Parts: sequence; C-alpha cells; structure tokens
Amino acid sequence: EALPFAIGGPSEFVLEEHKPTDGGPKRIIVKDFKTVDGVAENFGVLLGDHLVFINGVSVGAGCRWIGERIVPSLDEVINMMASKDSYPIGLTFARPMGYE
Repeated sequence: EALPFAIGGPSEFVLEEHKPTDGGPKRIIVKDFKTVDGVAENFGVLLGDHLVFINGVSVGAGCRWIGERIVPSLDEVINMMASKDSYPIGLTFARPMGYE
C-alpha cells in the first residue's frame, strides 16, 4: 500500500521538527524508530517520512496540504500523541517526493 496511510503508535517513533531555512512550513519527520516491537516498519514507514496527520488533524506538512497557516510545534505534536483522548490513534505519514 502506498503512503500516505495510517498506522503505528507514538511508542515506536523518535520525531524531529524540521524548520526550512527558506521560511517554508515546519515539518515533523521520522528521525528514528524506538527499540520496540511495532508495526510501523512492517508497513513501510521509513526514516525521513513526514508525519502529516494525527487522527485526521493536520500537523507538519499536512498543514500545508490543506492550507492551514498555524502549524503545531513538535512539543504540541508529542502532547497530542501522549493524550489519552487521542486513542485509538491514527498516524498518517507521507514520503517526500524523490525520496525512496
């Protein structure tokens, strides 16, 4: 199945906030996988993929896709993922163009 698709959970990921030097929108990027038994790698999420939605709420590059000007910070994204109200959780990722 091609990205973007929704899988995984917050215990599987080390996320990083990327702020482009050209003033473009911030992005939330998968920096690493934590050492846990998880489904993210099995479903094809790769390092460098962008987290774009949490339960349908846009974050990072997802905000740009739908034209939102206010982008949640990495701390806000982590809080969204840690909130009990977010569960069950759906994380949606996208792969940057030209990235394999």
